[in-house]
Formats: sequence, C-alpha cells, structure tokens
Amino acid sequence: MVAPDGKISTVAGTGAAGFGGDNGPGTEAQLNSPFGLAVDCVDTLYIADLVNHRIRRIASERMAGLPESGTVVSWANVRSRLRMGVLRESLKDGAEIQQSLASPRSHQRWRLIAAGQDEGEVLYRIENVRSGKVLEVVGGGTVDGAVVAQRTYEGSDAEHQQWRLVPVGAVTDSPRVYEIANRNSGLLLRVDTNAPTVVKQYSVQGDHRDRQWQLLPV
Repeated sequence: MVAPDGKISTVAGTGAAGFGGDNGPGTEAQLNSPFGLAVDCVDTLYIADLVNHRIRRIASERMAGLPESGTVVSWANVRSRLRMGVLRESLKDGAEIQQSLASPRSHQRWRLIAAGQDEGEVLYRIENVRSGKVLEVVGGGTVDGAVVAQRTYEGSDAEHQQWRLVPVGAVTDSPRVYEIANRNSGLLLRVDTNAPTVVKQYSVQGDHRDRQWQLLPV
C-alpha cells in the first residue's frame, strides 16, 4: 500500500508466493498472483488472488470494536431486557419499532450493513430481516421524542436512515453493549419503561440503561 507521503507498506502476504490462511487473519494469508484490489465504503480491502482462487479480505482499522457488515443480530435493551422489533411484524413502510418480549421470529432480527463514514466514524443501515426495510427516524425529525420506524432505504443521502454504534464498556465484554445514534439528529434510541412500547430518539438524559442496547448475534 502506498501512503500519501509515498511510503510503501505491506498489508498482506509474506513476500513469497504460496497458499494458506483460510479462516485466519487476512493480513497473514499467503498470496499467489494477486490480480485485483477493491476498497469498500469503510476502507475494508479486498484482494483477488488469481492462482489460489480466493478473495482475501483485510478488515479496516475503522471497524475495530464494531460488528462486521452483514452481521445479523437481535437488540435487547439493557434496562428492560426486551427486544427491538417491528410492530405487529408488519412489512409496510412506516411501521413503528417497539420493544417486546423476546421471540425467535425474524421481525426481531436486524442485519447491520456498513453504509459509509462520517468524519471517520463508521455508519450502518440497520435492516429488518423480515421486511428488508431499514430503521429510520420518522420524517427525519431532530427533536427528542421522535418515533423510530421502518422504511425502504432511500440511499446514501438519507442521513435519517443511517446510524452510528457507540461502544459502551470494554471491548472484551460479552455481549457487547452499544448506544445507537442517528446520523441526522445525533440523538440516541431509547425506551423509558420496562413494558412493551415504541422506540424513540432522545438526547442523553435519564437512566443510562434506557439508551443502551445489547448486541446479541443470531
């Protein structure tokens, strides 16, 4: 890799052609005739290894402590232990997001898809597995109490449909806990009761557990 100052550094390979490294760190894999490179929206590097018939992925440093793009999760509120899901399992645009008792059904499962960067911070779109629609703040609202719903993704300019995951606690904690911040408003997803209720966005206030969410891989 060539830095802006012209310095060249090695990001993968050992300097000798070979095969090895499946299921291990991409930086430690051996290469044989790397043929093409691609970089995604969060600076993850993909290397096409021609002779080995492999695509090697070198994770971006920006993703440290964050879930990989494509990870499917369930979100559990730290205070209530209830799960984030789509009201009445709806497939419609505008269906509200609520917390409710844990269920194995797909309306409580979310796919985290890297959507880009904002001032060096990774952005995600949070896609419901059942409906294929993404989490948004209704109407792009920027005030406390705005309701969160699902809607068809409107593209890279739809900042009200993009989210930052803010780690809470140590990277070794299991399960990991995050605050979920909207790119457009900067406000956090929050609930203020242990009962089933609609999820809304708020600034930092009240019990900190209300705005913290456990990431549970499924």
